[in-house]
Amino acid sequence: MHLSIKNEQVHFIIHSVCTVFAPDKTKKSMKTMLVNTYWWWHPLQLRQS
Repeated sequence: MHLSIKNEQVHFIIHSVCTVFAPDKTKKSMKTMLVNTYWWWHPLQLRQS
């Protein structure tokens, strides 16, 4: 299964925002949040396709 360009862009934007705005001590929790967001968001994309 290939991720669409849109998926890649969204993940890149989320990752960039987390990297820019998160202090070092919160980066671990930001990564967790990113993973949780992916597992919530990805099934929505699968249903639309």
